[in-house]
Amino acid sequence: MAIIDSWLKTTNGQLQSKEFERSDRDGLSVRVSKKGKITFQMRYRYQDKPIRISIGSYPNVTLKSAREVCVAYRAELEKGFDPRIVIRDEAVQKNELTTAVFFEEWFKSKFEITRSNIKEDTLLEYKNVVRRHILPKLGKYPIEHITLSKWLDLFESLASTVPSAARLGLGVCRRALKWGVRRKLITVNHLANIEAKEDLNITRNTRKRVFTDEELAVLLRAIEFCDMEPSRRIFIFMELFFGCRSHELRLAKKSHFDLDSLLWTVPPENHKTGSKSGHSIVRPIIKEIVPIIEMLKELSKTDYLFYSVGLVGEVFEKSQVSRFAYTVQNWIKRNEPNMEFPYWSMHDLRRTQRTRMSKITRTEVAETMLGHKLTGMQSIYDHHDYIEEQSAAYTIWWNQLQRIKSPEDPSSNVVELKRSQ
Repeated sequence: MAIIDSWLKTTNGQLQSKEFERSDRDGLSVRVSKKGKITFQMRYRYQDKPIRISIGSYPNVTLKSAREVCVAYRAELEKGFDPRIVIRDEAVQKNELTTAVFFEEWFKSKFEITRSNIKEDTLLEYKNVVRRHILPKLGKYPIEHITLSKWLDLFESLASTVPSAARLGLGVCRRALKWGVRRKLITVNHLANIEAKEDLNITRNTRKRVFTDEELAVLLRAIEFCDMEPSRRIFIFMELFFGCRSHELRLAKKSHFDLDSLLWTVPPENHKTGSKSGHSIVRPIIKEIVPIIEMLKELSKTDYLFYSVGLVGEVFEKSQVSRFAYTVQNWIKRNEPNMEFPYWSMHDLRRTQRTRMSKITRTEVAETMLGHKLTGMQSIYDHHDYIEEQSAAYTIWWNQLQRIKSPEDPSSNVVELKRSQ
């Protein structure tokens, strides 16, 4: 049933029990909030995707005007043009391109339409910082009208409460504004010369947490006995043993672990430098690790080596992995009440492994084990994989962990996990 003016007049401003929508014609409809606010919207499909755009609020936009706008956008759609682009171009001509629309266009152009090497986790962080901290304050304002003073007010306030978000937000906004200037959407990048350290007084805190022998002994006991799925406990140990990045394990598939050649291959798309280098990281699998990997392959119900119960076909989320340390830390507090065990993160495991490797092997071998790019002339001329050297270093590291966990019984396994747990 078509919408009529009398219904709009009686409904506008009237409290409703719930939000609802009512259709008109040509894809036009209205959304009525609980407070009785009426918003005209248009629904359509573009490239097989359902899309909804807002036309305006009643009574600022009349029913007649909304229908005319809807018909005009339908005409553009018939020509093959996305009405959202038409709206953006009209806004740019009037200097009314809002910050929210601007960032929507930037994300679409930079990371969806054009090929980008940025990883999904990083893109999600970009979107979250914009949606949580930028758009609530500036989203409704024309991007061209936001002065340097307004930008600084936002970031200075954010720096006083969430400095990490301020640092990331500044970097993201600076990149977005640079993109906007190149495309003539805005005339100036106000943030071009603004730096987090100099202008916002944000300094990066470099963590130096490295586990002592006593802490490693407690950590290994916690991994063995804490109330977590076996796959999660092994995940923690594998990151400590290999010194790898968390997402290299999160995204690791069973097929990446060749137990015939005893090699773990991390494809370029699964590690930090792979998008630029195009090279895989290859780590040796020592014989002591083989039973653990075989257990993981048997436990996992997916193609991935690690799985989460109830999430068949899914990999661990980044936030899930971060909480692994929290669970282990709680076990340590309950079971080692007399021991002072400072806060730690999963990345501290990687730092600990690298620090230990400085006493075990040469720098270039230790850096290769971490998946780091070699420095200086070595990065140009040294492309050796150091498989034998890595294997020797991993074996020494395994034996060290055995002695740390069970000094009275060096023959015991570092990680003893029952399948039924």
